[in-house]
Amino acid sequence: MSIPRSRAFGWIVALSGAMGCTVREGTGGRASDGGAEVVAGPAGEVASVAADRAAGTVGAAKDGAAEVMGGKDVGTEEVVAGKNVGPGREVVVSKDVGSEVREAAGKDGATTGGSAVELEALSRVLAGEDAEVVEVVDRRAVGREELVLLRWYGARAWQAQERRAGRLEAALAGLEARLDACDAEPGELSVCLAGAIADPYVMWSAAGREVFAWEVARVRDGAVLGRRRLFDGSMRVDDVPHKFKVYDVDGDGRSELTVIVPVERPQHDQAMEHEGGEVGFILEAADLHVQFSATRRHVMRAEDVGGSESMAETVWLARDVDGDGHADLQLRETSRLTDIAADDQPPAAPRSSARTTVCTYEPVADVWRCPEALGQQLLGASG
Repeated sequence: MSIPRSRAFGWIVALSGAMGCTVREGTGGRASDGGAEVVAGPAGEVASVAADRAAGTVGAAKDGAAEVMGGKDVGTEEVVAGKNVGPGREVVVSKDVGSEVREAAGKDGATTGGSAVELEALSRVLAGEDAEVVEVVDRRAVGREELVLLRWYGARAWQAQERRAGRLEAALAGLEARLDACDAEPGELSVCLAGAIADPYVMWSAAGREVFAWEVARVRDGAVLGRRRLFDGSMRVDDVPHKFKVYDVDGDGRSELTVIVPVERPQHDQAMEHEGGEVGFILEAADLHVQFSATRRHVMRAEDVGGSESMAETVWLARDVDGDGHADLQLRETSRLTDIAADDQPPAAPRSSARTTVCTYEPVADVWRCPEALGQQLLGASG
């Protein structure tokens, strides 16, 4: 059973209103901002538009400007894990909108939550006049800079881009035409839209799901020094807390940023699968390059008459294994597969397995290298 067109299109209209857009009667709104953005033209043609999230090189040189916070012993500290240099991508930014961000250093370098005015100012630093494109989730002060964890909404960015170009009404009319065409086709609305709309953020928004990307950013004196895209294409998960910590993990005298965030992948209307979990990263605070990343928790459930449910968890400890004065990462991945029996079948016993490895720290590259790719379930698909 597909999502009714009126419900899906209503989601886009709501997004349009949230951005302060004026839309003709009968046209609708926006999607979340994603990779290559898509424009639906007056004739219903879909054209690729260069996006601000180009995988360029940004950020400051690694000069150790970030101060070490707290002198915490990392020998027993649990930190985020993952694949070598991870899937993170830098996002090109250059806009300086003035000194709008105030540093409010708290215990262990953490910033206070800040007033609504401060958060709005920070959102405008990160997204310019289209502050609704981003949602600030957490902040930490490191020296004179501030590290920010944020959600980046692709459909909102798409609509803001179309509005700035003066073609929003035409783009929304083209998007509505695609919704009309898919609504008239048999089968699932979201599957039809996936074939008609190239930008996944716009497509999922049109199908009634708001999807975002996780990012981190460095801000100083009202300017964005660098941004890093960590994970593409998640829906919101409100009942799982995130982790956002700054301290010297590898023992090189500079701060690292540890991030663990919940993710949930959007599924088509009648999909029998559910996939979600948590992903984790360690980044150098001075330039946001990814030193390590892994799936912290992965849950996949597939169900029809029968089915299966798999769960994998990866934990890691920072500990100097080779005696070089730098913390290595000890990883352990455990997996559990449970068959979901049909109503007339007895349940099968779950099957479990475990793997371990040590990811050694390489001082020159400033990354951890892993001999085995553990904990890659969600990250490989995020790209």
